[in-house]
Amino acid sequence: MKRARSTNKNPKCDLPDAKRIVIVDDHPLFRKGLEQLIHSDGAFAVCGEAGNASEAMDVIRKLNPDLAIVDLSLPGANGIELIKNIRAEFPICEEFV
Repeated sequence: MKRARSTNKNPKCDLPDAKRIVIVDDHPLFRKGLEQLIHSDGAFAVCGEAGNASEAMDVIRKLNPDLAIVDLSLPGANGIELIKNIRAEFPICEEFV
């Protein structure tokens, strides 16, 4: 099964050696700033983002990233619950809080 490479059309996500990252935070400005910071290093690529836990699980299922950066205080289901769900479904995906 071929996985999607990106939800934001980032060409860096197509590089085979780039660590693919999904950012989960309910503040769009923070997500964009963190994305720009991460893209300043060629070894990483933000391939998706989400504003809440349910959206995050959809994006992670679609992209199967190497790393998920998760805010603890998300609306609805919090970051702790999201991390538990990610670990249950994707044991090799790393999480950074």
